[in-house]
Amino acid sequence: MHWHKIILLALAWSNGPALLAQMPTYQLARAPTPEEIRAADNTVGPRGRELLPGRGTARDGAPLYARKCAFCHGAEGQGGGGFPRLVGGEIHPFATTYWSIINNSMPRALPTAALRDGTLTPDEVYALTAFILFKNNIIREDEVMNAESLPRVRMPKRDRRLEVWAPPARN
Repeated sequence: MHWHKIILLALAWSNGPALLAQMPTYQLARAPTPEEIRAADNTVGPRGRELLPGRGTARDGAPLYARKCAFCHGAEGQGGGGFPRLVGGEIHPFATTYWSIINNSMPRALPTAALRDGTLTPDEVYALTAFILFKNNIIREDEVMNAESLPRVRMPKRDRRLEVWAPPARN
């Protein structure tokens, strides 16, 4: 008779979350729609499939950088004051990482830098990404970055073993 209680307890324990999921929600929240999930999922992977249409060069990015980035990251990208170095520091293995970070979180509002100060267009994000890559001697100043070319940039720390996650880099 004792083993019946153990089986009932095990069934209750294993089915508890499913039973709780069936309870009323009291209209405090709702599940997000697929469109809302897609809108919030804006991280760009190494293959660049999530990149938005647009284009930019380092030449386009220089005045943007001076206007929107230099105050925090320094005129030459040297960082300081708690803001990261963009030139000559740690380099990510994929160029799409720069695009994703700039697109998702820049520019920041000052003096606290806790909030975003507006957003950038895809063309501005490509131009700023190109400018940072150029300042790190990775691409030429006039090289166009877009959804096709950016994932193929040969980054200094890009290991051939990582090619499984991204398209082959151009030399």
